[in-house]
Amino acid sequence: MRPRISKEEYDIIKGIREAAKEHGVGLEHISSGWLKSKNASVRFKNPLFKDKEGADFTILEELKTALSKIKVKKLDLSKLKPTSNSPNILRVIISDVHIGMTPDKEGFAMYGGVWGEKALQDRLMSILASVKKHYKGHREIHIIDLGDYMDGWDGQTVRKGHNLPQNMSNPLAFKVGVDFKISLHKSIFDITGVIPTSYNVVNDNHSGDFGECVNIAYQNVIKGLFDSDKYVKISKRFMSHYIVGKHCFILTHGKDSKNLKFGFKPYLDEKQVNKVKLYISENKLDDYFITFMKGDTHVQLFDYSQTFNYFNYPALSPSSDWVQTNFQKGRSGFVMDEFDENLKQIRPLSFEFVWGKKPRRSQDGFC
Repeated sequence: MRPRISKEEYDIIKGIREAAKEHGVGLEHISSGWLKSKNASVRFKNPLFKDKEGADFTILEELKTALSKIKVKKLDLSKLKPTSNSPNILRVIISDVHIGMTPDKEGFAMYGGVWGEKALQDRLMSILASVKKHYKGHREIHIIDLGDYMDGWDGQTVRKGHNLPQNMSNPLAFKVGVDFKISLHKSIFDITGVIPTSYNVVNDNHSGDFGECVNIAYQNVIKGLFDSDKYVKISKRFMSHYIVGKHCFILTHGKDSKNLKFGFKPYLDEKQVNKVKLYISENKLDDYFITFMKGDTHVQLFDYSQTFNYFNYPALSPSSDWVQTNFQKGRSGFVMDEFDENLKQIRPLSFEFVWGKKPRRSQDGFC
């Protein structure tokens, strides 16, 4: 038997429903409100409210669990070279791939730009050609992804509230993102006979959980192909590091998924210098050659002026319309480097792409 309610309570419930109907909003989308009527003035919380962000989180957590169960047939590893005694390491560094982004949706962006599955495939071929050219019997090959690999989920950044022009659905972007990473990893092995080790930053301001899911799928496929879970590493921390010989590399996107209003700048200020030094001290890394690596700003800049190297990396993608308007054209490219694990010097090799352009609606800016 349903409990009886007073006229005042009935008026409150009726008022909430009528307000929702008037504004064309379902009750499940109203989190709370202030209801005033002849009989009451009440602040309420709606138990029917469904937090979209929370719902997305649940879906993505379930997806991560499913992806972790991927089963893949092991590759024939007859091409695998015996471990070399060389102290030399070769690395491929990418950042800000922004899969799914439309840089020039209306045809009026400052500098244009074409970005889609074909353009990404062209970039992949260029990276592989460079690996083939520069591989000289290095003992190890590392692939570094510094974050913002995916542009967004449902046309929004991980922080929400920032609409992003997209040219792919979520499922297509997911497929393209996973395929690229698997192809890069497997093709480097085919070219060199060395199984690369991949380090992936997923705490960034665009990809968030979507980027992590892509990397989990990639991680599990590579684990199946090479029968080992040591070749793909994923970091959810804002700053993380790995060590090779006397070198320590600190990896970050430069801006995190929720806390930082302003990320690391292309040129460090005193506050950011101290932040890096504290990380080095807290993790007892003072005895290593330190290189701090970041993306985010789409700027290539290698600064050796601190007690540590401070390296900014370019975006693999062209700049979005928003970035072109608010900042500058930006540089689209990637970086390879090589170093002797016992010596301080790192030798960067920079590669820049000419932006692809679709026909402009107005070449001189006037219609």
